[in-house]
Amino acid sequence: MKTVLLALLVAASAACVTVESAYAQKGAGTAAFDLGCPADQIQMTVLNRNEGLGCAGSKVGVRGCGKQTTYVCDNNQTWMRESEVQQAN
Repeated sequence: MKTVLLALLVAASAACVTVESAYAQKGAGTAAFDLGCPADQIQMTVLNRNEGLGCAGSKVGVRGCGKQTTYVCDNNQTWMRESEVQQAN
């Protein structure tokens, strides 16, 4: 019975993962490196939100230190840069 309750608790907490938290955990460090900008100066905007479990299919835009780019979350829950780093508008 304890095993079943633990499995339900883990599944419920996985469902609470937001695009924002998934990006903060696995993508923010990459953006800081790609933009050559301290992480605390980077702003993230959700451009497409996957409402399912995890972040797969979601897209974010990031800006910092006068530059910007976009990232998408793939089926492996990995944030991949989708566009070249450009000067921010």
